[in-house]
Amino acid sequence: MAILKAELKLSGTFVTDKFDLSITNINLSIDKDVAIQKITAPTAGVEIFNTTRGKSYMYIRNLDTETVSIESAASGGTQYISLEADEFAYFPWAGTAPLYAIGADNDAFIEVGIFED
Repeated sequence: MAILKAELKLSGTFVTDKFDLSITNINLSIDKDVAIQKITAPTAGVEIFNTTRGKSYMYIRNLDTETVSIESAASGGTQYISLEADEFAYFPWAGTAPLYAIGADNDAFIEVGIFED
């Protein structure tokens, strides 16, 4: 098991207001089984998180040119996130429900990292 410090920094100037955001999570453990993986997200969906892990921080990046949805079920679930080409998401997940990735085509690739709290 490795310990990770995850950090996201966004900054810039919008009109005349300065924008500065920094999010840091320290001492996150990387599950040896998962770490960061490249996964195929078919149209039928693939489970990317199961409830046995508990509270975690999720990193998901769309490596494809088509949209990938992150949903509560492989079919007919609630859509939480829609990632366009090259977009990513980093968010805390309570771990009380599974997550599924559903690609717009059968060979959509995503990168997934699960960091247990």
